[in-house]
Amino acid sequence: MSLRWLSLLLGALLLRAAPAGALTASFAVDPAASSLVPATGSPQSLSGSLGFELGALPVPGVATSFDLIDLALTTSGGDSIGLDPAVATPGLGVLRSDGSFTIPTLFLHLEGAQSLDLALPDVTGQVAFGPGGASLLSLAAAFAIDAGPPSGLVSVTLNAVVPEPGTVGLLAAGLVALGLAQRRRKEDCR
Repeated sequence: MSLRWLSLLLGALLLRAAPAGALTASFAVDPAASSLVPATGSPQSLSGSLGFELGALPVPGVATSFDLIDLALTTSGGDSIGLDPAVATPGLGVLRSDGSFTIPTLFLHLEGAQSLDLALPDVTGQVAFGPGGASLLSLAAAFAIDAGPPSGLVSVTLNAVVPEPGTVGLLAAGLVALGLAQRRRKEDCR
């Protein structure tokens, strides 16, 4: 890969990391701290990601709107949980300046041993803000799903973090180092 292409790739990665237009926040679900526990059966860990599109940060006044635009969870048993594709806005909610959030009705689609579409009322949780409230650091939510027979009531605990921006910096430094090493190799071969 030429140094010019490497620079273009690095620039694209850095631009992608910066918010443009609508504010977005992507979270990585922590499988060690996230679980799905049915009333009957074995508890399962949750892994995956979720993404918000936000009205504004820091939260102006009392609250701002958000939309849960991406949800891709996998249980340790292999089932998948996502937003219901049949609903236009399955995760509209409100984020308050104290970090609490509410999604009045969260529309989910579960795929596994059985396929279910669920409407969960009053999903609440908490986010942690970065310095000055200008970013989101983590998200925590706990709620119950009535999955009907045979699972019954299923308790869900979800803990997620925003990947550190330092990861992009490390990737950029690594790409630059690779580009320089390749350039030196080409110069040595001449």
